[in-house]
Amino acid sequence: MTFNARGLYASSSKVPRRRRFGWLVVGAVVGLLALGLGVLSMLGNVSTSIESRRDVFPAASAVEIDNETTGSVVVRAGEGDEITVDRERHGSRTADPHEEIGTDDGRLEIEAGCQGFLSFGPCAVDYVVEVPEGVAVDITTSVGPIEVIGVTGDVQAESDVGSITLRDVEGAIDLESDTGSIEATGSGPSATVSSEAGTVDLEGFAAAAVEVETDIGDILVGAGFTTATVRTEIGSVRVGTDQGFESLVVGSDIGAVDIRVPDAEYRVVGESDMGERTVEVDTSADAAALIDVETEMGSVDIRPN
Repeated sequence: MTFNARGLYASSSKVPRRRRFGWLVVGAVVGLLALGLGVLSMLGNVSTSIESRRDVFPAASAVEIDNETTGSVVVRAGEGDEITVDRERHGSRTADPHEEIGTDDGRLEIEAGCQGFLSFGPCAVDYVVEVPEGVAVDITTSVGPIEVIGVTGDVQAESDVGSITLRDVEGAIDLESDTGSIEATGSGPSATVSSEAGTVDLEGFAAAAVEVETDIGDILVGAGFTTATVRTEIGSVRVGTDQGFESLVVGSDIGAVDIRVPDAEYRVVGESDMGERTVEVDTSADAAALIDVETEMGSVDIRPN
């Protein structure tokens, strides 16, 4: 601060007019940008129903669906030899759903995505597809649930964010979810399932070969397997079967393991770093059936049914 001739304090750090003008310009630009983004956000949040449509296609060996919108996919067993594709498209003023459908080497391929200015706001294509007996199904979604009902072909499904549910399917299954629960009922030669975060429930699915892995999530496995390998980093494991098997291998870093098996003799191996181990089945080093359980932190309970 300095003292002027009139006896009043005056600041020596006054902002020059040019600098003040520059800050005013910056402030005005920021304000306009904020206003523009607000308008775009308001327009983007306004959902518009665009179209409901049905198409019928000749029978194919497989149906492949890649839905990169936020929509859901339902595939179910149909009647006859044709494939029926029903869908409802939802968009906004800033994002418009689009799709491509075609055939390649005996497969029906369906792809859906979003396009438009900045491509934000509601944008979804919800599919309901009916397939003939024996048709294999391959489904991928970005953000949306997957449901497969009564299909008698192999099923492969993958979701970034969304649940995967299979009901009364017959065929090999290969399921993967980054974030979302997985549940399957039915039967098939094999079940391969993985989830980064979500429960996996295969209690109602019988497969000779079972492989399940989760980073975070509980795992439930039911009867019907000949060999089963189950692994979780954080989560409990429950296996219950009333049928004989060759091997059951279970690993858990943090989580309890509960196993119920037929009253028979087993070769039981494995260790637990922290946690009580209770084994109430008959054991023998020469037993044909193997139960291998490893845990770092968690109890282990193996009992006959």
